[in-house]
Amino acid sequence: MSWRGRLFLAHVLTAVCVFGRLEAEPDEIVVRTESLEVRIHERGGVPVSWRIIDPAYLGPKETVVGDQGGVELIGAPVDGFPTGNLLDLLLPTDFEEEALMRSAVYSVERSDDAGGTRLRLLAPVSAKGVRLIRTYRFPERGFTVGFSLTWENTGDGTVTVSRDENGFLLALGPGLGGRSRRDAGLAGALYAYVAPLAATGSVIDRPELDLDRPRLDLGGEDGPLRWVGLHNRYFLMALAPSDESPSPSLRGAAWIEPDGISGDDFGPTSRVGIATGPVVLNPGETVIREFTLFAGPKIRSELRTMGEDLDQVLYLRLWNWLRWLSFGLLALMNGIHALVPSWGLTIILLAVVIRLILSPVAQKGIRAQSRFNAANAKMRPHLKRINDEFAKDPARRHRETMKVYKEHGVSMYSPFKGCLTLFLQIPIFIALFNVIGQAYELRGVGFLWIGDLAAPDRLFPLGVTLPVLGDSFNLLPVLMALTQVFSTKLAPPDGSDARQQRTQKWSMWAMALGFFLLFYNFPAGLIIYWTCANLGHLVQQRLWKANPALSETQGGPSGQTP
Repeated sequence: MSWRGRLFLAHVLTAVCVFGRLEAEPDEIVVRTESLEVRIHERGGVPVSWRIIDPAYLGPKETVVGDQGGVELIGAPVDGFPTGNLLDLLLPTDFEEEALMRSAVYSVERSDDAGGTRLRLLAPVSAKGVRLIRTYRFPERGFTVGFSLTWENTGDGTVTVSRDENGFLLALGPGLGGRSRRDAGLAGALYAYVAPLAATGSVIDRPELDLDRPRLDLGGEDGPLRWVGLHNRYFLMALAPSDESPSPSLRGAAWIEPDGISGDDFGPTSRVGIATGPVVLNPGETVIREFTLFAGPKIRSELRTMGEDLDQVLYLRLWNWLRWLSFGLLALMNGIHALVPSWGLTIILLAVVIRLILSPVAQKGIRAQSRFNAANAKMRPHLKRINDEFAKDPARRHRETMKVYKEHGVSMYSPFKGCLTLFLQIPIFIALFNVIGQAYELRGVGFLWIGDLAAPDRLFPLGVTLPVLGDSFNLLPVLMALTQVFSTKLAPPDGSDARQQRTQKWSMWAMALGFFLLFYNFPAGLIIYWTCANLGHLVQQRLWKANPALSETQGGPSGQTP
């Protein structure tokens, strides 16, 4: 073949390859580490799948088999609404090159080594000579990923890539994984939420979005914006500019997608973004914006790998001392679970351990209450006489009442001493409510008939949705209410007359009903704990009745202060 023929053939083959490449469907780049499997589409250079595959973070039904299983944080659309997205590049004003940067087919440069995987995705050079490069740096293990945007000016003139001081908006969302079931009932919103977060200065805020306020600017006057994110019960996506980034702008936004609003359910449509700052390129100049992304489970040890005090998202709205109590209870639960394989039994043993810890206080409270009840029975005739005799003289009535209390050695605070255990249980219960509601360890874990200890026990469906109660029958709240009734019935008699006892009886049933309705859709693990705590109180009361030494203190010496 002559040189002209060979040259013609070469041109033909080149054209075939070029046009074949243009017509071919862009591929997905798959990055698999010990913790994650991420798929990034060559068109747009954005992740289209972000799966947690580390067995240590998977539930019993999430075993990874090939391309299946694991936990997907970028969910497929449900009912037409998108349920996840990552690292979308937005510009608030029209820009002729935005479409090229967002939808162009990127070429890929990949390097894998012992430290992880590095991907460089290079967009085609625009008409003005600008090239955008997206770079991902995946560690071999963990959920903290490095990400950078690089703009290169390959032309001869100055190019303004972004037209305002905020520049591009690097966005997360809408949503975080698939849409969760929103249960009916008082506690239905506990289980299905996707909320925006923003760390401004030393404070982590949860911007409240609704129809009247569909967008909020973050940062600026409130202080330097350190990171923005989205979170639900168990997972977090957080994006922070790198300290080495030269960007002078640390602003962001949280907003709702207008076409994603479905009734009052805004969680799955929330989005957040952080600004890149202005991008102006002189001829031959390169501008780089560095970011750190966390996308993974809300586990304290993992959150701390990113820094930025990311672990503050755990138990976010509690006072500091309650947060530390929550961490302590979680550590105690993990310690018990190291010895007992079942999380249900772990919660039961946790109730036993806490009851034993509080036992001295509870015993003191029972003795104080019994002494007060005995003294109250002796004082009642005197107090009735005083009330009748000095009905029109409150000051004299008060002085005489105090005199009777002093004669019988009773303090005004004696009735409250019997409630010491309850007062100590309240902060423990609040902390445990948050621990069981957010503990990643309990996610999807069953016990007996309970499918998920972090959700209502749902013994069977009701077939209808009832106000307050929802659409399923939950057995545990019934058992809890019964133990509360029995516990109250076995309390030491307080010497009240028949009328007062009837009032107390109705109050007891009303309180049990109130607790039943309030707790009905609470997590099953929490109700197991409270039921076991009630049973522990019952056992203590039975021991008190069977113990002669305690029975002798019921009357108590008349001169002894309870």
